[in-house]
Amino acid sequence: MSNQIKRYIWLPLLLGGLFGPLKGQDLLKLDDAINMALEQNYGILVAKNDAQVAANNAHRGAAGLLPTVAASAGANYNNNNTKVEFATPAIEPVDARGVESNSLNAGINVNYTVFDGLGNVNTFRVLQRSASLSETQTQAVIEATVSQIGNLYYSIARLAESYRTLRESIEISRARLERAKNQLAFGGANKLAVLNAEVDLNTDSSSLAVAFFNLENAKRNLNALMGREVDEAFEVSSEVSFSRAISLEDIRQTAQRNNVNVRLAGQSQQIAALNLKVAKASYMPVVGVNAGYNYTEANNGPGSILLSQQNIGLTLGASINIPIFSANQRKVSVQNAQLGLLTAQHQRAEAELNLDRDLTNAYYTYQSTLRQYDLERKSLERAEENFKRTEDAFKLGQATNVQFREAQLNLQRVKDRISDLRFTAKLNEIEILRLSGQLIATEE
Repeated sequence: MSNQIKRYIWLPLLLGGLFGPLKGQDLLKLDDAINMALEQNYGILVAKNDAQVAANNAHRGAAGLLPTVAASAGANYNNNNTKVEFATPAIEPVDARGVESNSLNAGINVNYTVFDGLGNVNTFRVLQRSASLSETQTQAVIEATVSQIGNLYYSIARLAESYRTLRESIEISRARLERAKNQLAFGGANKLAVLNAEVDLNTDSSSLAVAFFNLENAKRNLNALMGREVDEAFEVSSEVSFSRAISLEDIRQTAQRNNVNVRLAGQSQQIAALNLKVAKASYMPVVGVNAGYNYTEANNGPGSILLSQQNIGLTLGASINIPIFSANQRKVSVQNAQLGLLTAQHQRAEAELNLDRDLTNAYYTYQSTLRQYDLERKSLERAEENFKRTEDAFKLGQATNVQFREAQLNLQRVKDRISDLRFTAKLNEIEILRLSGQLIATEE
C-alpha cells in the first residue's frame, strides 16, 4: 500500500432530497454536512493520523530486510604518572610524571541478515497488512460518522416538521380560544368552553417548547459532529426520495465484497496467518554477514614497548546462529499463533453471519416501513377531510369542543406518524448503504 493516505469521497447513491432552502436560516445540505465532517471531524482526523503512522511503519527496514550501517569515531587522551620495571635487566626502568598518550579510531560497519527462516519477509508482510487494516479501520470510523450525520440530519428534519405541525396546531387552538371568548361575550357559550380552549392551547404551547428544545439540541449535536461551532444556525431540507427497487441479493453480493467489518475480519485473518509463519521461522538458523572498514591510531608515551601503532583496513565476517533449545518459548509462541489464526477464522465467519443477519433485517425493515408510509399517506387524506368537516360543524354549533379537539389531535398524530415513517425509511436506506459498503469510496 502506498504510504500516502487515501482520500475519502462521499457517495450519495440512493440518498436524495436536497432541494430548496427553508425560510429564516441558511440551508445546510446533507452533502455539505458530510463533506465538512470528512475534513473537520476530530474522530476522523485522529483515525487518519493513525492510518498514516501504520503506513509509515510498513517499510522493509522495520522488518530487518535492509542492512544496518553505522559509522563510529572516537578519541582518547591520557596524562598519567608512569612507573615501569621490566623483567629484562637490559631495559632500564621508567619513572615519569605527566606522560601523555592518545588514541584515535574511526570506522564504518555494515550488518545484514541473509536468512532467518523468512521471518523478516513475513514480518514485512505483517506490517503491510497492518497498514491496510488501519486504513480499513479509518474507513469504518468514516462510515460510522457519515451514518451518524445522516441520522442526525434526518432527525432534525423530522423534528422541524413536528415543530411546524405543532405551530399549525397552536394556530388552530388559538383561533378556537378566540371564538370561545367571543361566544362567551355575546352569550353564545359558557365559561367552561373558554377554560377548555385555554387548557388545550397551553398543552400545545408546552409541546411546542419541548419540540423547539429537542430541535436545537439536535442541531448542536450535528454541528459538533461536523467539527464546527455548536451554535451555528442552519436549516435542513425535509425533502426525501426513496429507491424502491433495491434487490436483497444484489446488496448481499456487494456487501460481501465491501462491508467494512467483513474486510477487517479478513485482513485480521491474513495477519494471523503471517504471524504463524513468523513464529515458525524461529526454529530456523539465522545467517548473517558483516563488513567494516576501520582506522585506529595509538600514540604511547615512555614505558610502552610500542611508541605508536596505526591500523587501517577492511574486515569481513559471517555468522550462523542455530537455535537448539529456548525453554519452550518457541513452541508456546507457535501454539499461540495457531490459536490466534483459529480465532481470526471464527471472527471472520461471525462477521459474515452478522452481516447477513443485519442486512436482511435492514432490508425487510425498510420495505415494511415504506408500506406503512404509503398506508399512512392515505390516512392523511381521510384525517384532513375529517378535520375539515368537524371544523365546519363546530363553527355551526353542530360539533362539541371534545369532538373538534379529537379531530385536531387525530390529524396531528397522522402527520407525525407520516413524518416518522418517512425519515425512518430514509435512515433504513442509509443503514443498507452502510452495511453494503456504499456510503464512501476512496481514491489515492
